[in-house]
Amino acid sequence: MPRPISINFQECAFTIPWSDNRQELHDGAYDVILEGKHVPDSQTTRAFVYDITRMGESALITARAPEFGGNLPAESETVVVREGDRLKIRARVSAVRRQSVEGAQGKRQVVHKAISQEELPEWVAALLERHGMVPEQVVCTNYQSVHVGRKNQRFAINEVSIEAVVTIRAADQFVSAFLGGLGRHKGYGLGKMEVMS
Repeated sequence: MPRPISINFQECAFTIPWSDNRQELHDGAYDVILEGKHVPDSQTTRAFVYDITRMGESALITARAPEFGGNLPAESETVVVREGDRLKIRARVSAVRRQSVEGAQGKRQVVHKAISQEELPEWVAALLERHGMVPEQVVCTNYQSVHVGRKNQRFAINEVSIEAVVTIRAADQFVSAFLGGLGRHKGYGLGKMEVMS
């Protein structure tokens, strides 16, 4: 019988003012979670994942981390998983693919290519497989483009909500996705995976 893995983590929730600019939501969420500090240079990524839900003029931020600092009231939780478990999951993910293209003067550069709605089922299945899950049923809804505006850069992110029934093939990869998120643009409130009962 496969060995069970206990995922110990904390979750918290708070509100910030709503903005149609994901950069402003990103900045507001990071200010609360990191107490106004930046992710340290020695740390290549954030140690949390979060989701954004609009509630009128406010944004509800629900965040997960192995452990939050003392500034946020957080609930400690545990999820136990093992290889072969069949689960129903949901997440909102960035529907983009990294692609290497030939740029100026023949130099290769990496660009993000949006996934079309027609490509979504196959692309989502591959995303879940890369994170240790075998998808049995996948439903994609709420495909939309969201705006990110920085000082010198503006771009759009295509996002999609997914619900899937999966079987865990590699529990350690599933744990990494649960704690660290699925896909790209997690800094903009995407990738937080929920296990539904």
